[in-house]
Amino acid sequence: MKKRQCLSIASVAMAVCFSVLLCGCAPQASDDKSEGSNVTVRMWAFPMLPELRDHKLYDELVADFEQANPGVKVKVEMLPWAGRSQKMLTAIAGNRAPDAVYLNLDYMPRFVDQGVLEPFDDYITPEEKADYPPEVLDAVTLEGKMWLLPLLRNPNIGIFNTNLLREAGFDPADPPRTWEQLDKAVRAMTRDTNGDGVVDQWGVGFIFGADTVNSTYWPLLWQAGGDVLTTDGKRAAFDGPEGEEALALAVNWFRDGIIPKSFIAMGASEFAMGRLGYLYGGGPMEAANLLRDAPDVPLTVGPVLEHRDRVSYSTIGSYAMFKQSRHKKETAAWLSYMTSPKVMARFCKETNYVPTKSSVGSIYADDPIFSIFEREAAYCRPDVKSVFARQIMMHLAPEMQAAALGKKSPREALDAAAKAVNEMLERADK
Repeated sequence: MKKRQCLSIASVAMAVCFSVLLCGCAPQASDDKSEGSNVTVRMWAFPMLPELRDHKLYDELVADFEQANPGVKVKVEMLPWAGRSQKMLTAIAGNRAPDAVYLNLDYMPRFVDQGVLEPFDDYITPEEKADYPPEVLDAVTLEGKMWLLPLLRNPNIGIFNTNLLREAGFDPADPPRTWEQLDKAVRAMTRDTNGDGVVDQWGVGFIFGADTVNSTYWPLLWQAGGDVLTTDGKRAAFDGPEGEEALALAVNWFRDGIIPKSFIAMGASEFAMGRLGYLYGGGPMEAANLLRDAPDVPLTVGPVLEHRDRVSYSTIGSYAMFKQSRHKKETAAWLSYMTSPKVMARFCKETNYVPTKSSVGSIYADDPIFSIFEREAAYCRPDVKSVFARQIMMHLAPEMQAAALGKKSPREALDAAAKAVNEMLERADK
């Protein structure tokens, strides 16, 4: 794999030599040869529950693990999501990385390319590995090695306001499942409810921002039969006719007033206010937040949409072990515990996500909302397996916004984005 044309770990260290001190993390003093002596495994995690309830959950799990593993202590440090990439790079550069970290899948190719992760192949049993479905195991495998231990899936599917769907003439028990059905529904749900000549109820919320390209545009692209990159990963593929058809659908929604203007970048609170019919790409986190914060807005989860293919997007939240760890066996034991079926079931149930191991079975069988996410996760693809996954999204988002605002056609927008992405990939391949 070609190395990225960016700052090396060494140069990052020089650039952030003072900010390393902000991490407040001293390097461990012992190594794997001290197995059985008192060691402390440090892990960075990020909040998934409101009101800092993550601390209580992790405290209970740590206590259970430590009781079963005398001589091993675990320290979970809860960090904010914002700036997590720079925090990790800074810690790695200063040789102060934790032993383990909760890692979203899109970071994996980059960190593997930089040589900062430790693969798990020598630390887990064949039975543990076989418990993951093939699509999950493939997602965390690169260059023949397993780099992450998957914990949860976050299937981004879509959430309907059942009242608005019913008023538009559709059955909430059988919501739209094809592009054609959805297009009719979202247009029917777009209304001027008070007769003042201004639309105040919208059919669909589709965000055009850079952080959501993978959960909004990628599913449309895949459903149209297209892909993000060529099979060798060296050229953009999203600029094909499938990509144009996918972008045109969303662009037409925006230009026709079916999407609120606020969704050009970030989205807003229209669904929670009962004024949005369909939250495109809404996942378990959004559903949980809406059920908590807007209990009077009735909702259901739509099936994964189908056009040429039936597919959507799901990230795979996992744990990674840094190569710098001096307690690899103990760290692997802790992460193996965290991804054991019993703990995985508890963690996912409390955080409203979908487990990744087959043996866990259904944890939402009696839940009318989250059982749909659990069922539909089988139709979801993970992140694009590329070192440049995030950069591709950043190149594409402003062009998508330009098309939505009428500054470019969908074809012109995709051509411009593909040109920038191909130039980036060509530079990296030299």
